[in-house]
Amino acid sequence: MNGCTTNGGAGEESNGEGSNPRFHLKVGLLNHQGRYLTAESFGGKLSASATVMRKKQIWFIEQVPNQEDTVYIKSHLGRYLSGDKRGNVSCSTEEEDVGDLEKFCMQVQPDGSGRWAIRNQGTGYYLGGCEDQLLCYEKQPGKTEYWTVHLVLHPQVTIKNNNRRKFAVLNEGECRLEVTALVPWGQQGQVSMEFHNGRYCLKTVDERYLHRNGSLVSQPSTDTYFAIEFKSSGPLSGLALKDCSGKYLTAVGREAVVQTRNSQLGKDELFTLIESHPQVYMTAHNDKMVSYKQGIDLTANKEEEITEQEIFQLEFNKLSEQCRIQTANNTYWSLESASGIQAVGSSQGGKGLFSIEWLEGGMAAIKASNGRYLTAKMNGSLYAVCDQVSDKEKFRLTLVNKARLILRCEHGFVGMKPGSGSRLDCSRAMYDAISLDPIKKQIITEESSTEVATAFYSLKGQNGKYWTVDSDGYISCESVSPVPFILELCAQSKVLLKMTDGRFVCGEQNGQMMAKHCEMDKVTMWEY
Repeated sequence: MNGCTTNGGAGEESNGEGSNPRFHLKVGLLNHQGRYLTAESFGGKLSASATVMRKKQIWFIEQVPNQEDTVYIKSHLGRYLSGDKRGNVSCSTEEEDVGDLEKFCMQVQPDGSGRWAIRNQGTGYYLGGCEDQLLCYEKQPGKTEYWTVHLVLHPQVTIKNNNRRKFAVLNEGECRLEVTALVPWGQQGQVSMEFHNGRYCLKTVDERYLHRNGSLVSQPSTDTYFAIEFKSSGPLSGLALKDCSGKYLTAVGREAVVQTRNSQLGKDELFTLIESHPQVYMTAHNDKMVSYKQGIDLTANKEEEITEQEIFQLEFNKLSEQCRIQTANNTYWSLESASGIQAVGSSQGGKGLFSIEWLEGGMAAIKASNGRYLTAKMNGSLYAVCDQVSDKEKFRLTLVNKARLILRCEHGFVGMKPGSGSRLDCSRAMYDAISLDPIKKQIITEESSTEVATAFYSLKGQNGKYWTVDSDGYISCESVSPVPFILELCAQSKVLLKMTDGRFVCGEQNGQMMAKHCEMDKVTMWEY
């Protein structure tokens, strides 16, 4: 198991399209001193002295086949945590050599603190210690044997109830979360997970926190903190969230309101956290939006306000780097007869795979499975019939479900660098939310004046000022007016940030963010 799903989920794993999901978690483990368990690069050695979770502090919790609530704990090096009968603990076991000494049971503490005890199944001893003095030798857990699980997951997620197979979405009129959506459409389906000393708060897109009684409140408190638990196999599998009174989040009543209710863990109390897919509307060369409002045919003929029929979800395939394009009706774009594109496909099959090629100026071309580019005919109908890209094969993709960006690279989160004024830093342990707005242009005709989105975006920091690039190429939040950036969606939860002159924004190990690369590579790719 690789610890990462094709859909970015936490709570189950998929090994590719059409496979059966298996439980997994990707986590950091904090000891009683607030230090992360670390797998050193050589000798299978362990320590617990790091204050920030980076690559060496990431662990993969893998279900042991056919053994309920028994797991392996794998390091970033692909080696497995192990304890022996003398109490020694190491991380050097290869996958083919795992046995009983590599099996662990993670026991949640009933006090709602979010703490866990990690028991070796082969010896019966508990893992504990600090710095480089780690042992697995206590028969009962004490202060030094308690660990806190910190999920390695982008903070912005969608939440799926495993039993109902639906997603939680914000009902703005009732001011609550409800498990009612087959697809988490728009910003209302997004929830931010905030980590607070071993527990989590759930924040909706309108900046309010989920209270255990199901209401939404403006400030976090004890009543908005939830400890995570997980079940790793058997009829119950997934993540559970427990409040300060020992009750679990569930979906209550006909409206399926998200609140805590039961003290016993059942099917309706188990969830999967899934990193959200980008959702866009597409404008063709005729300045009209692609829609399926008329039926199953996809046509670029919509001019009025955007509805769900004009919004499409891009689901990138990790292996092929292509994507499937989903509608709000839970159908997918598909290449059909005469090379026409219709919303009749499923999440399987080659006819529903498309490639997005980014062009100059933030425009994109879309290539179908027949190797030809999509174009809009005179009546707006979409066909994949072009071998070359001209102006008629260019589309403008506008992101609609990410009004707030939380950016992360391999070095950490993006935020204001302390003591540097307005300069941005990409190695922060905590993030700053970034406001994202499409930059619009005004189109004036004899009949009317309208605003339409361009291919550019502005990014605004928490100080109320816009991202800009100084003379040395550093990114900072100091402009009083919007500065155009280009966003190129390139993989599941990954985006490239680009200046209009073609330079990519990159993040370096020392935390510097600069616009200097002219070609895409791993330092220019941002998780969002």
